[in-house]
Amino acid sequence: MSEISEGSGMTAEWRDVSIGELAAPDGIVGGPFGSDLVRADYVASGVPVIRGSNLGQGEKRFDANDLVFVSEDKANVLSRNLAVAGDIVVTQRGTLGQVGIVPPDSRYSRWLVSQSQMRLRCEPQVADPLYVYYWLLRPETVRSIRAQAIATGVPHINLGIFRSLRVALPPLKKQRAIAHILGAFDDKIDLLRGMNQTLEDTCRTLFQSWFVDFDAVHTRAARREPLGIDGETAKLFPRDFEESEIGPIPAGWRIAALGDFVSLQRGTTYQSALLEHDGPVLLGLASIQRDGGFRGDSLRTYGGESSEKILLRPGDLYVSLKDVTQSGDLLGAVARVPKWIASGRLTQDTVRLAPTATSIRTEYLYWLLRTPRYRQFCRSRAMGTTNLSLSRDDFLGYRFAVPPPSIQARLLPIIERMSERLEDASEIRTLTALRDTLLPKLLSGDLRIRDPESFLKEAGV
Repeated sequence: MSEISEGSGMTAEWRDVSIGELAAPDGIVGGPFGSDLVRADYVASGVPVIRGSNLGQGEKRFDANDLVFVSEDKANVLSRNLAVAGDIVVTQRGTLGQVGIVPPDSRYSRWLVSQSQMRLRCEPQVADPLYVYYWLLRPETVRSIRAQAIATGVPHINLGIFRSLRVALPPLKKQRAIAHILGAFDDKIDLLRGMNQTLEDTCRTLFQSWFVDFDAVHTRAARREPLGIDGETAKLFPRDFEESEIGPIPAGWRIAALGDFVSLQRGTTYQSALLEHDGPVLLGLASIQRDGGFRGDSLRTYGGESSEKILLRPGDLYVSLKDVTQSGDLLGAVARVPKWIASGRLTQDTVRLAPTATSIRTEYLYWLLRTPRYRQFCRSRAMGTTNLSLSRDDFLGYRFAVPPPSIQARLLPIIERMSERLEDASEIRTLTALRDTLLPKLLSGDLRIRDPESFLKEAGV
């Protein structure tokens, strides 16, 4: 790429300043004191609260899902702890290194920072907030934060530690140029992820309609043709239901348990000293999305001993039978090993689903374990107080309706084709890797891009 050249590092025009020096007056504040914001303050709608789940470590600038709210009156009482568009929010207690920037296009005009976070508002004539956001994502910055953490109880930093962090600031024009380049990568990655989310939502909707809600049977019972299914396929569905132990199911279908089709292989513990050595990718709780799906943003390899029985290959399904939180969102959550991971290794918290029968397709099992009915079943069987767990017997005992092979063979390939596109995600991985390579080099002045727009076009952004 001709637009790229080696920079000369941080020249005289760059300044070494502290976070405190680039902040606006009263721009650095922590969250409310513990008793000032409690669970009882949460309401159905109002002013959203920024929690750790809304921040990230580079995978997303801000996640506006899973929001909780306080009333307008409560937000007014805690006005000192509010954030607005362009403010940076950093985790102060817990998962140090999490950072986010409040988006300018949000439907909410103000946000409340929770107790475990703190807010930074930059002085606009000194620092570009998006540039500072990316600076806080630098591996060196994250290591510095964690190295200064107060280890008593939950690891945390205070406002004094945060104010003292050093930032290299080029002139504002250069800050904005660097932020624009990195931001353009993130915008494209977000767009591609949104397209993938649409594909996933479509797969889940189709599976729910065909195999859980039995919409085609309801429609045929009313003597209408099912929508979205061709005539020959529609004839494979019956026109009536029969009673079963789980309620009405299509006539001719049968009830079975997961244990009729799979056995479980549990993983084993590993030695932390052998992480990041050559070997298979560890596939533990961190590799599973809450409520299911593969998560690939924090993977680590393992160089220790790994027996063949705990190794996973592309396409294998594995499940979490544990959740270290009280939400239960990870309990029973399923993931599928993507094609770009040649070898994965189970941990003590995950189990592989080893097929024992050919009368049901893997695709069916995967989307079955993504349905609300199954997820509710897992939560209802949760055991434990601090850490939640799901027993093997409860998991294998989950009962569901099994369609005839003819219906599986006709409809599941439709979902399989979308799943293949969903799991590829090669463009996302390529852009993410390029962004992660550029980030420290641009922020150190070691790399200079003369024509950002031409560079971004050539990079496919």
